[in-house]
Amino acid sequence: MRAARDRVDTLTAAIREVEKTIADLEAENVRLADEKQRAATVAEIETIGRDLKKAAADFDFASGRLASAAERMAACMPDAVGLSLFAVAAKSEVPPTVMLLQSVLKDLASQVIAGTARATLLTPAPAAPPLPKPELVKVALGIGGI
Repeated sequence: MRAARDRVDTLTAAIREVEKTIADLEAENVRLADEKQRAATVAEIETIGRDLKKAAADFDFASGRLASAAERMAACMPDAVGLSLFAVAAKSEVPPTVMLLQSVLKDLASQVIAGTARATLLTPAPAAPPLPKPELVKVALGIGGI
C-alpha cells in the first residue's frame, strides 16, 4: 500500500509539473501572438503616417496653386474671393495639423509597442447606405377653360 501511495504522489507531482509547463507554454503563445499583432498594428500605423505625409505634400502643392489662381481671380472677380480665402486658409492650416497628427501617430505606435494602447486599431463604422434617388415628378400643365 505504501508503494502505491508513493507512486500516486510521484505521478501527481509529475502531472502538476506537466500542467505548469502547459500553462507556461500557453501563456508564451498568447504573449507571442500579442507581440505579432502589435507589430502588425505598428506597421499599419507607420503606413498611415507615410500616406498622410505624401497626401499632405500633394495637398500643399495643389492648394498653393489653387490659392495663387484664386487670388488672381479675386482681383477681378468678386465671386472668387471666398475660394481665395479658403485656399489661403487651407494652405496655412493643413501643414501644422498634419505635423500634429504625425506626432500623435508616433505616440500611438510607441504606446502599442509598450502595451499601453490597444493591440489593434479601431475599425470604423460602416458607411451609411446611400439614400435612394428621388423619383421625378411629372406635372402636366394645361390651359383649360380658356
